[in-house]
Amino acid sequence: MMNSERISILTGEEEFRKYLKEDGDPFGIFAEKMEHMSEFISAVCEGIHSKELEIPIFKDITSSGIMDLKLVAWFLRIIDHEPLTGRVIFRIKERIDSAMEKYSGELLSSKANILELTTEYDVTDKIYLIPVEEFTRLCTRITGSRYRLTFQTLRDSMVLTEEEILKRVIKEAIGAFIRDRVDIIEKEKALELFSGYESMMETLSKKALNIKIEAEMGPIDTEAFPPCIRHYISDIQNGINLPHMGRFAMVSFLNKVGMKQEDIMAIFGTVPDFNARITEYQVRHIMGSISGIKYSPPKCETLRSNHLCYMGDDPVCAMEKVNHPLQYYLEKKKRARKA
Repeated sequence: MMNSERISILTGEEEFRKYLKEDGDPFGIFAEKMEHMSEFISAVCEGIHSKELEIPIFKDITSSGIMDLKLVAWFLRIIDHEPLTGRVIFRIKERIDSAMEKYSGELLSSKANILELTTEYDVTDKIYLIPVEEFTRLCTRITGSRYRLTFQTLRDSMVLTEEEILKRVIKEAIGAFIRDRVDIIEKEKALELFSGYESMMETLSKKALNIKIEAEMGPIDTEAFPPCIRHYISDIQNGINLPHMGRFAMVSFLNKVGMKQEDIMAIFGTVPDFNARITEYQVRHIMGSISGIKYSPPKCETLRSNHLCYMGDDPVCAMEKVNHPLQYYLEKKKRARKA
């Protein structure tokens, strides 16, 4: 558990408090940055491509750019809408990726270090070194065997890698940098800290509601189910006892895509500890028949942290904009329609 001082440093809270004081921004620089951030997030909500925006944020990995990444985490925590969070991070990575094209060697390594990604550049061998644990942590969402630890060359607990791979890892580090901060910021504290910008945040929150994970699901297409859901169903049909979160994820997903209660119940018929009465109650609760709340399945990050992700080398899972099982489902259905 991190203490409040550590959290304050990681999120930039102390620095932002200074700017947000009545006399803390005499030249209006921070107020202008807030407007730029609002404009960027608003554009993401409206589907405007970030490359079309001529605003001076998320242009590069610099010390001031790190401040922007911390600031956007506060915005996303206040708005608190996962589909928006995923899209904003995707657009930021896309925007910074353009600047990364011109970097190599020690300069590229220094950019990674700004993002708190420990890297070294071996001038003699012209190779980059990344700690094993950092490489594996950031490569879980990247598809392809070249990003698996099994296929890497190691030197003293460091992964030796080339420029192209490091740039891809840096993109993942950008997303992890933002999400790590969103996760540790308390929403109440965020609302208190940015209380002078309530109108701005309310406007963005309303716009964010236009981004819907579910949309119109249409007819159920089992071929479009993500690997995790197919794995859960397979386990159950093979008599394997699925953990509680796996059951919750599966039921809430099937409910969202339109499967009827009796069909979901039928899947559980082969569960080793199957109890029709208890299972029906749990299914109805998740579907909202009892609680009145129609639950959504956990996001991909939550499933990964609970060892319930089975993405393998699935290219759709690896897409930066896919952060939720329902986003995967809609993407696969969209591809099927085009085909």
